[in-house]
Amino acid sequence: MKEQGRVWICVADNRRARLLTSANAPPGRRRRLEVLDSIDNEREELQHGRPSPRTAKEGHSYASLGHEDDERLVRFAADVVSWLHRLASDQNVEQLAIFAGPQLLGAMRKAYTPELTSLIREQKADLGNLTPAQLAQHGAVLGALQEMELELEEVELSG
Repeated sequence: MKEQGRVWICVADNRRARLLTSANAPPGRRRRLEVLDSIDNEREELQHGRPSPRTAKEGHSYASLGHEDDERLVRFAADVVSWLHRLASDQNVEQLAIFAGPQLLGAMRKAYTPELTSLIREQKADLGNLTPAQLAQHGAVLGALQEMELELEEVELSG
């Protein structure tokens, strides 16, 4: 059963992604965001035993650091999307605002499933270092929350 008035936010950066939720705050009260779950980027070191310039012998560079970073980003983005898809299904999420930097958002977009795409509202903002209390006061987050709440109210009134 869907929880009325509950909104969902994913805040992601290259190190971790957090799924936060918030119920409608009563009039005059400050909104609180709570972390429901998180996923860390466990791909700090290269996968598949590929050589790295950091470990290469002097004068023998096998891969560029930029390529390695891109590969880690793409893999982490796919992990985050898979994790979000599972959580969105388990929690009956109707709308999800994703806050991430442009590179991570672009990599995530390539991995979206059709079911997840219909729920998502993307926001290009790197807010991964903010606490839930700071996120609840951030202008971009407040704007997204208000828009999603209005849409939920419209759906409840029409249904």
